[in-house]
Amino acid sequence: MISIHDNATINLTSNSLLISASLATSDVTLCMDSDQTGVTAGGEITDQMSTSPSWAGSGSFQAAGGIAEWHAYPLNYGFIAPNGTIMRRGVNETTAVLYISNATFTVTHYNIYYSWKNRWGQCQDKYLGNSTSVALTSIYLDGNSFRMGYGYVPIEYYYIMQNVTENEKKTSLGYLSPGSAIQGGTIWGKTTGYSSAATEMTFINSALKTFAVGLGVALAFISLQAALNGANADASEPLIVDTSLETLNSVLALSDTLLTDFSSISFSTDSNFGAFLYSITSGDSYMGYSYSLADYQSMNPITFTGNGNTYSFYGPSNFVVAS
Repeated sequence: MISIHDNATINLTSNSLLISASLATSDVTLCMDSDQTGVTAGGEITDQMSTSPSWAGSGSFQAAGGIAEWHAYPLNYGFIAPNGTIMRRGVNETTAVLYISNATFTVTHYNIYYSWKNRWGQCQDKYLGNSTSVALTSIYLDGNSFRMGYGYVPIEYYYIMQNVTENEKKTSLGYLSPGSAIQGGTIWGKTTGYSSAATEMTFINSALKTFAVGLGVALAFISLQAALNGANADASEPLIVDTSLETLNSVLALSDTLLTDFSSISFSTDSNFGAFLYSITSGDSYMGYSYSLADYQSMNPITFTGNGNTYSFYGPSNFVVAS
């Protein structure tokens, strides 16, 4: 997801950003790991990912021309209509997203109690905490193809991610000058969470390439869409965002600032397409406008245990903000 966030009005000479995915034409195998977060009665937080995939499937990627792409425009970006009129892009064209369509998540939340009988035979219990597991359990295949989706999302998606990531670690990706591009592999390489995760994964999985998928981002979008569908036509943006955050908290019983810790590591076992799955390209501009890019990653480490060892990393969110 790429969002252009700038309070100033940007004119005709400023460039848009193109987010695109070059798709693999041969079959690839995707394996998705699940994640589980727990909160003890004393407030201690644990976050652990699985060592075996919750889902695996093989296929090629499907999009027109073999490339899925979409532009994100600065607020009030000007363009000339066919009739010669100067038009302005709206606020809901500032955020673009690429995704694999028709993915199904299973979220299970449960409270943990220790129960026993005292010496009089009476049943007693003690609350030990709660836990939430998040797993990607299926991705729809159209024949032998994964479908790629792309397009705009409402500005509330930016605001919900802004709230969810407000306490996360911000990673600067530097400046993107006009006409230049940054690859997904480069973004992940600059994100210490992804780099350490990829290193740790080599000890337990024989994947050729690894890349991050933020389950927290998907859950935030799902809850936000529910809030948008249930909101009155005149509901304000803060109200919708607050409603969405309340939904996340009530379903997961966790602070919204922890949601980006729901991350899994996905990997392709027979293709190196992962490092170049997507790129962000800055359009040409004779005024030479450059964007400052930033990505986010979790503040709390995600851990998993395998082969008798415990591994730890920080999960990137794949939420890139340009300003």
